Amino acid sequence: MRRTTWLTASTIAIALLAGCGNSSNGTATPQTTTPTEPAPRTTTSTPKTTPTRPREIKLDGKNPCELITPQQRARFGFEREPHTGTSKTYKSPECTFNTNAASYTITTVTAEGVEAWRTGGRSAQVDEQQPIQGFPTLATTLPDHPVYKDSNCGIVVDVADGQYLLSTIQIIRSKASELPPKCEAARQFAEAAMATLTTTA
Repeated sequence: MRRTTWLTASTIAIALLAGCGNSSNGTATPQTTTPTEPAPRTTTSTPKTTPTRPREIKLDGKNPCELITPQQRARFGFEREPHTGTSKTYKSPECTFNTNAASYTITTVTAEGVEAWRTGGRSAQVDEQQPIQGFPTLATTLPDHPVYKDSNCGIVVDVADGQYLLSTIQIIRSKASELPPKCEAARQFAEAAMATLTTTA
């Protein structure tokens, strides 16, 4: 099933896709520190059907940096230590990993549920995706944004009531050919984090 939602305001580009929590970068270049993000806004239509979770996995107390194992870090090409922080937008822990081609961020969002994307007012296009590990999944993009339309994608995984896992990628546009399409790359990162989460929860 696929659902697309168009929203107002292009400022969310940063909040969503650059690392979520001061996570809005002014450029499409990965950063080792987390930038400032505007408050998210959303307007969406109600989906015809919503996948159900196979179980609930609470994110309270989870360290997002630990959701990417050393083996997974090597597979993605992360050679530097990740940067930890707190997302001001989502009021939740986040961890950012950098390569020479992109910046990847995992945010363990505990201050709101996935319904914020389904029925709220975020400035993004929201598309239903195939579930990850059986958990309902959305992709968020900014197709009309002059900078972020080609370089940013967020993957939202509904893991518990009032909580979700957020995987975002910001690609250096000159390096885009070195990576899969932006949402595929963000999904691969989300799949890695979910593989760890489901085996350790």
